[in-house]
Amino acid sequence: MGGLWLLAQLPRAIQSGMGWVVGSVSYRMNSRACLVSRANIKLCLPHLSDASVETLVARSLILTGRTVFETPSVWLKAPEYNDPLIVEVRGESYLTEARSMGQGVLIL
Repeated sequence: MGGLWLLAQLPRAIQSGMGWVVGSVSYRMNSRACLVSRANIKLCLPHLSDASVETLVARSLILTGRTVFETPSVWLKAPEYNDPLIVEVRGESYLTEARSMGQGVLIL
């Protein structure tokens, strides 16, 4: 838990950069995550060229790396820190409706 707390204290740009590095290394090392991502993308998007598949695989791994390093801030920092980072909300009416009916809500 201490490691997550330390990550949360880093500036967002540092977190993002660390995630970019981890994702890029994962792609360049042809890691298991890279192999799985490539196979899944080829299965789901068979019409893509090999170059497009590779671009998507690299981007996916980089964004996953960023998510890993940025998530502790979302979990551990006060809403006042994170709220300004929200730039778009989709489907808020579904959330409001479910909550007004007393239903639980899972947000992804």
